[in-house]
Amino acid sequence: MNRWLLSCVCLFVAAAAPAFVSAQESAPAVPPFGPSGAAGPGQKPAAAPAARPHDPYEKPAAPGGSVDPYGKTPLGSEVKPSQAPVAPWQGAKTLDEQVTRQNRLSGSHLFPSPALFRSPLLTSRFGFSQGFAVISGTRVVETVDGTKPYALTAVGAHENLSAAARPWNWLGFDLDLAFDALAGVNVESALAMGGITNFDLSLGPVFTLPTIKATNTTFTLGARLAVHLGLQVSPIGGLNAIIRKSGETGKVSAEAAEVKGQLVSAVSYAGIRPSIGIVQPFFKWGGIQLEAGFARLSAKRSKADGTGDESETVNSASVGAALSLDGRHIFNFPLVATIEYFGDSLNTEKKTTLGAGLYYQGTGEIQLGAFVADTIAKDPEIESYNGVVGQMTMIYYF
Repeated sequence: MNRWLLSCVCLFVAAAAPAFVSAQESAPAVPPFGPSGAAGPGQKPAAAPAARPHDPYEKPAAPGGSVDPYGKTPLGSEVKPSQAPVAPWQGAKTLDEQVTRQNRLSGSHLFPSPALFRSPLLTSRFGFSQGFAVISGTRVVETVDGTKPYALTAVGAHENLSAAARPWNWLGFDLDLAFDALAGVNVESALAMGGITNFDLSLGPVFTLPTIKATNTTFTLGARLAVHLGLQVSPIGGLNAIIRKSGETGKVSAEAAEVKGQLVSAVSYAGIRPSIGIVQPFFKWGGIQLEAGFARLSAKRSKADGTGDESETVNSASVGAALSLDGRHIFNFPLVATIEYFGDSLNTEKKTTLGAGLYYQGTGEIQLGAFVADTIAKDPEIESYNGVVGQMTMIYYF
């Protein structure tokens, strides 16, 4: 009987075991905690899982992704090429959006400030430039034996300070201060030219007309105050006056009016200079800035005999052009190259200047680089010369 009962139990267990295992596999696991995370009846609260040490190099999981505990990249959030970090000047889609000074943009071209004339594009900026000048040419000087041309060579320094504010989109104000000092470097130059200093001021409002949207052409009108102060010390002029006076009277004082008039000459002029400017981008990588101005200026010159000043009205006209090539659109780097032309006339004196510059622009907040120019000047009454100017420029836009 016992042997028969044991056999039945074994058969029952053998038949029920597969069904029990299958039910255990398909049934949800029963947590040792209740729905709120509390321990169930008769159970001790389980210890919280140990926190994984923080890895400072681990990237946070992207939305919808999970962190791989064994790797550094969140699962399901691999960086795609389109999401890779882009340099401020790279990426055709973000080039214009990366520019922090949008008022320098016209079309998709980031315009620099020209070196030879004031930019017709309204911006808020502060900058300065410092450089050198080398001049060679001839100067006609009056001597005791009549007029004589002297060959001259002079070197000097150039300083420029510029500032501008754009309180409204249609109105801005700019200020330019320039100072030059030159001195002869050989005997003839020291005698005929001596030393020259020039100070120039330009200050006034600039108005922007509505932009032609079809071509992105911008027109501006300016009405700036122009002031010039010049001083020249010419030793040969003073010596000639001394010789003439000593020949007439047998003696001469260095304080004599004619001696002072021949030794030191001063000129100044001032007036309002109206101008018109054009800003025109072409394609994405190029643009041109144009400016033309005219003024009738009240001038004063010291008399050669040293008895005072003589007043006159002089005419001044100028035209400038600056072509710029934006490296952001050419080789994905924020360099800009410029080629500039400036021509001006003041009565009988005419100057023509050609120059080129190379600047770093970053994302539009700075202009840092160098500029070199060559000037040819002619004045049938006084002199003709050729001058080379080089300068370093730094401008901050805000």
